[in-house]
Amino acid sequence: MSSHKLFVENTNGKKKVIGNSMSTTYLYDPKRKTLKVFWKYGSVIKLNNVNEGDPIWVGCWGDAPEVRRVRLPRRKADCLAWLLDFPKETRTHSEEEYENLLSRQRVFYGWWNYKEYTSREKGRWAITLCNRSDCGGVYHIACFISDEAAEDKDSVKNILEAWSRLRWMYFPKTFVCNVLRKHFGFSEADLEEVDECLGNEH
Repeated sequence: MSSHKLFVENTNGKKKVIGNSMSTTYLYDPKRKTLKVFWKYGSVIKLNNVNEGDPIWVGCWGDAPEVRRVRLPRRKADCLAWLLDFPKETRTHSEEEYENLLSRQRVFYGWWNYKEYTSREKGRWAITLCNRSDCGGVYHIACFISDEAAEDKDSVKNILEAWSRLRWMYFPKTFVCNVLRKHFGFSEADLEEVDECLGNEH
């Protein structure tokens, strides 16, 4: 039981499994731009006007799945933080908010063998991850990106490069590139500069 972000691709007429679900599959027809999500007992959910590469949220909770389009945050700073997979509750809009959240998160996560990883540019942006050896995994605990940094392509590139040293992109490269073009005005030359930071197709 989990939720998945599905990045739509041509299934060539064959059903594809969604994530690690055992009973939820999908078909995509690029000519008709239709997405069909199937559940084990024959339930079908259909979305029209879906483009290849579009992100779709699919909730698999043991019953017929929930399916809806993923809406990226409108605010550029939030959109960039979202692209780095920071959920809404870990995004802040000022350095002071970030420091306050980080203090609370340290208390919440900070027990045996807590490790914290931060990259930042004072006054403009900061991203912090942590892990706990008791249960493994990496936690996105606090993020601050100023509006000024989000409007500046060089700062966005710096953030992407810093992120690549901490973690990797969770989303397919084609999708990441499209977001950077559409929301941050990246040219093909800009994308080439940060190509190694953008992960791989998956």
